[in-house]
Amino acid sequence: MRNLEGTTLTPSQAAKLLNIHINTLRRWTNKGVLESYRVGPRGDRRFTRQDIGDMVNPWGGVEAMLTHAISLLFDIPSAHSPMMESKEILNLDVGVVDPRKSAEATSTPYLHCILKGLHRSPRIINNPSVHSHSGLLTVANISCLVIPDRCVGLPTLAALEQGIPVIAVKENKNRMQNKLEELPFARGKLFMVDNYLEAVGVMNAIKAGVAPETVRRPLAYTTVCEENEPQDSKPLLKMITDDPAG
Repeated sequence: MRNLEGTTLTPSQAAKLLNIHINTLRRWTNKGVLESYRVGPRGDRRFTRQDIGDMVNPWGGVEAMLTHAISLLFDIPSAHSPMMESKEILNLDVGVVDPRKSAEATSTPYLHCILKGLHRSPRIINNPSVHSHSGLLTVANISCLVIPDRCVGLPTLAALEQGIPVIAVKENKNRMQNKLEELPFARGKLFMVDNYLEAVGVMNAIKAGVAPETVRRPLAYTTVCEENEPQDSKPLLKMITDDPAG
């Protein structure tokens, strides 16, 4: 018998993780699309993370590589939409959805957001002779890159190469196990934050030209001393810190 103690999720927790309505979750369970377990005298439903698909998407990486290859070969913006996990899920009735999601629900692979995004996406220009023209977005226009912690992909490596600051958000959980601190980031180019609210603060600090470490606590050990210059009777205040860049 499977030991589920400490590993189960309630229906509301499972629905939130899958980003679906709890009634949809119940329909999937009743049709055998998603396995559930009965616990307690009332026979309450419980789910495990493994059963609801808390794992790396097997085709997501392939989709991302194909999208990147198309943009690289043809100099056009491209994007991919999510693929359904099975025919059973594809054919399920999603029921009543939020009006803001209605266009997505009527499209099998959620093409609405993809087409809307591509409609407003900038063109890719690889002609160096026009890179100095006004109105073009270049690396110089990118103030920082925000990513989930432990994720390393082409955008992260490009930011590392170009010296663009990277903000890694710890609360965005994922299955990747990369240690960003081990990459050769220059000093002040990698910021580890707990949540997106903190990430916004770091972004604004970078845009305003404020070094984020100057507003963190505790401050580095600081010693204030006085020195008298030979030609001036007024004391000169000097601050000495343990910071190598200080």
